[in-house]
Amino acid sequence: MKKIFLSAVVICLAFAQLVAQESTFAKGEKVLNLGLGLGSTLYTSGSYYKGQVPPVSASLEFGVVDNVIEKGVVGVGPYIGYSSYKYEYQGWGWKYSNIIIGARGNFH
Repeated sequence: MKKIFLSAVVICLAFAQLVAQESTFAKGEKVLNLGLGLGSTLYTSGSYYKGQVPPVSASLEFGVVDNVIEKGVVGVGPYIGYSSYKYEYQGWGWKYSNIIIGARGNFH
């Protein structure tokens, strides 16, 4: 019961904040997001793993729908990420390359 009540309060407060703020993102606008991961724990279970390229990512977001729940904006766009790690043990090993390609959506 406490969890349901707390969830309801959080949702009400979120909608109250939505009305109180001006929209900074609108239909037709574009936003570029670049990311660099520092201190990744991917493939760090042993001491033979070495990070070659830290996790990097990029995404682009396009505003597609305006005035959702008064001032909200829906944005969609592509996402791509990359990282690589190398495993070496006594002169042999292999390399992991992780490429993430996807779509993202946001409500502002």
